[in-house]
Amino acid sequence: PGALLEAVRFGLDVSEAAKTPRAVFSNLAVEGPQSIIQRQGFSASVAKYGGRSPAASGGDELTTELFEELAITFGDGPDAVRGVPYDIFCCQFCPERSPDAVLRIRGRRRALA
Repeated sequence: PGALLEAVRFGLDVSEAAKTPRAVFSNLAVEGPQSIIQRQGFSASVAKYGGRSPAASGGDELTTELFEELAITFGDGPDAVRGVPYDIFCCQFCPERSPDAVLRIRGRRRALA
C-alpha cells in the first residue's frame, strides 16, 4: 500500500493545498466521541485523491490493506468503531503541513517503546 499512500498524498497536495489538514480531515471524518475517518469515507477519499494513479489499480484490496494498517479500534463490543484518527491521518497523508500531529504520534510511539 506504500505506492497508494504516496498517490493519495500527491492528490491531497494538489487538490487541497489551500485547505488546512484539519479542514480536509473534517470533510472526511464522522463526528462522534472519536472523530475518525471510517472505512467508507476512507475508501472514498482514496478513490478521490489516488484514483488516477497506477497504484490505485489494486482497487479495493489495496485500499482495505491501507485502511487496516492505519485504523484504530475505539471501544469494544457492539459499540466498537474502527477508523483513522486525525493525528494518524496527518502523519501519513500531510506530515509536512501538520508538524504538531507528527510530534504527538512520535511521543506516543516513544511512550509505547
